[in-house]
Amino acid sequence: MNASVNFDRAVAFYDDTRGFPPGIAAPVAALMAQAGGLHKGDQVLEIGIGTGRIALPLAQHTGSITGVDISRQMMQRLRQKQTTETIYLAQADAGVLPFAAGTFDAAVVVHVLHLVAQPAQVVRDLARVLKPGGRLLHAFNDHHNDPRMQALVEAARPDSQRARLERYNAIDHHFSAAGWQRTDEQRLTYARRTTPAEYLAHIEQRRWSNTWELPDEEIAHMLARARRAVAEHFGGDMHLPVDNPGLFVVQVWAPPAA
Repeated sequence: MNASVNFDRAVAFYDDTRGFPPGIAAPVAALMAQAGGLHKGDQVLEIGIGTGRIALPLAQHTGSITGVDISRQMMQRLRQKQTTETIYLAQADAGVLPFAAGTFDAAVVVHVLHLVAQPAQVVRDLARVLKPGGRLLHAFNDHHNDPRMQALVEAARPDSQRARLERYNAIDHHFSAAGWQRTDEQRLTYARRTTPAEYLAHIEQRRWSNTWELPDEEIAHMLARARRAVAEHFGGDMHLPVDNPGLFVVQVWAPPAA
């Protein structure tokens, strides 16, 4: 990847497509605070803060959150949603953080490292800006699809994106390779419902970042394969509701010794 992915184009639909089901954001924030031992006086950094999906509920458990993102429009959306939360924002690249060494008590990274150009550099700079004894909360969704939905996902996945999937699955390697130590992992399960029609709409309307650079012809092929999978696994019913277990994972990492 030559450049980090900018989410300006996703502002209009980001919260609708990446948000948690109703009532889940608060328990997610509480789990992160518990796992990371966050306190009301802590200064926390979040890279890729976006529209505040994580930061807004998490701010209730910290002294302040400072967020960086390369997308100004995503951060403007956060400001529109913000009420009393203490959140500071900076437009910056996560690999070159504009903060002094030892600034933050904790850092938060959620679904970001597979989207940046140089993940190893980001990991190194995160270690630099943490205070001694600071910790990193690396969190992500790890959904386990209903077998029918998983068949649809596999059918629609473009061959050109296999390398990106491997990049996503290798994220932990960047921490361990740089000498970080994982000290804890906690999980929260929840229910989420979807339909084949919703999944196809994500592809057709290019809501996922892995579709943004694909040619129209490849999108058409993905949709054709997806429709065949719906016919085979859903009896052709595009609106058949499917309940999939959602899983949110919080890993706690300690940076390498200076």
